[in-house]
Amino acid sequence: MVAATLLKAESPAAAQDLLLLAYVFANMLSAYALCWDITRHRRGAVLGALIFGLSPYLASHLLGHFDLVAAWVLPLFALTLRRAAQPGARSWAVVAGLVLTAAAYMALLLRRLSAVLPGVLPDRVA
Repeated sequence: MVAATLLKAESPAAAQDLLLLAYVFANMLSAYALCWDITRHRRGAVLGALIFGLSPYLASHLLGHFDLVAAWVLPLFALTLRRAAQPGARSWAVVAGLVLTAAAYMALLLRRLSAVLPGVLPDRVA
């Protein structure tokens, strides 16, 4: 629906392909941001982004389950949750809520995975 609306000048197949490319880029970008926030190491963040963005799980969904390719909300939610756990960062909690809302619109599975993340993250963020 997003591809048909924003890219209506393109053919449906081309619009879907462009949307999938955007998802893969967003997956890598959000994974890079999370890895950078955790490690502060450029090569480590690039490696983490490549591993997440080109994972077999995501690549296998390129064959038809396009909503599951848009997994960029998972690392982005983890990043905003890490930032929200820091003292005096209430605005990051709002952003984490917005990202969780975006996950709800992407796919039910992503919403369930995002709901589990707060229990997995440590109580204190360094």
